[in-house]
Amino acid sequence: MAKDNSWKTSYVFMERDRKRIHITCDELCDERRAWVWRFSKGTGHAFEDHTIVSRFHPSGKYTSTFNPGQSGMLWSFVNGITNYSGSCIQVHSYPTISTYRTENWDWGISNEHGNFSPSDLEDIPSEALFAND
Repeated sequence: MAKDNSWKTSYVFMERDRKRIHITCDELCDERRAWVWRFSKGTGHAFEDHTIVSRFHPSGKYTSTFNPGQSGMLWSFVNGITNYSGSCIQVHSYPTISTYRTENWDWGISNEHGNFSPSDLEDIPSEALFAND
């Protein structure tokens, strides 16, 4: 019996996975990462030049440096939204955000107001993180 070429199997899996358009809860809530929000330029938002570090927790809790003291913010996947091919996520009462794949096969999340990009926690300065995550 021929030995399975594990690198080929891994490559085929990665090629299929990169085409997947729905983010999983494990990917969204990975404890080694945070999501960095940047407002779109020209939106006129008062915090347009600020970077906001956020975390999605498996419990449905959402934490952010934008409102670090605010408790009770929740997130959830939203079903039934049409005309979109990725996952949609609702955070508190903010406009729905939608997932997409980046050029390097990672995830991004955005809406008309801005964009979340993933970042490894070790790459974020400690002063930008939350005290009570």
